[in-house]
Amino acid sequence: MSHDLPLSKRAAGSRKALTAKTPNAMKHGAFSSIDLLPWESPEEFAALRRGLFEKYSPDGPLQEDCMASIASLMWRKRRVQKKREIDLAAELDRAENSILWKHPLPLCDDQMELTKQQLAHMRDGDGTKRCIRVSEEYDELVSFSCSLYRELGPSIFRIKIGGLPSEFADHLNKTCPEENYETTSHWVAAVKREVDTVLLPLVRKRYPAPVSNRYYEAALKVMNQERLLSDLAAEERIERNVDQLLGRFFKLQMADEVAAHRKNSSARMIEGSFSSGKAANSD
Repeated sequence: MSHDLPLSKRAAGSRKALTAKTPNAMKHGAFSSIDLLPWESPEEFAALRRGLFEKYSPDGPLQEDCMASIASLMWRKRRVQKKREIDLAAELDRAENSILWKHPLPLCDDQMELTKQQLAHMRDGDGTKRCIRVSEEYDELVSFSCSLYRELGPSIFRIKIGGLPSEFADHLNKTCPEENYETTSHWVAAVKREVDTVLLPLVRKRYPAPVSNRYYEAALKVMNQERLLSDLAAEERIERNVDQLLGRFFKLQMADEVAAHRKNSSARMIEGSFSSGKAANSD
């Protein structure tokens, strides 16, 4: 699956897809060199540039490079705005998790490593700090996930799955059947991933989080005056650069028009002189 690829390969794949879908007339300058982040859409990126190229109809490498640079700056402005949204969502999620949700431990190789992880969490206060109870089913899933390690024996693992509520045990047996995996270690890893990324979020949706003052505190970390002014300054710098490039683009267009006009005028003068010479010779 694409999510299992290394980050560098996923980014390279995104850039390759972008290049393949881009009209030849737009393969200039910033468009061919901009780095898309793995989660950014090559289709949206190409649509932005296509819209600018259709709007302004650049002619020649210089004009195309100028317009592609404008599109690149506009994309970076969107990125600044999107990052603010992502940061706010992340802070709100951390506030929610600190109130309600418990996170499973990472998958360890053996029981000794798992015990060390549990002791470390206890030293950090995570083991003694009580969360507001979400539900018994959620607690069972968290406990199940936190008890898993790669060297777990297959018979014990079957018993653990069977001890879950039937809704979850049936789901795991259907989506992660033992016979699909070469080793128990692979089976354990697949089941833990299914619990952490599918079942736990599913249960969370059943119990909406209450409004808390911590949400407002989290929002203030992102939506504070200093951060907003910094983002505004970054957006204004980008807009100034866009204005400068637009001015350069129109100057390039005007220069091309003047050059074309001079060329046509020279051609007409030569043609007129030639016609005059023929008329004089006929006399």
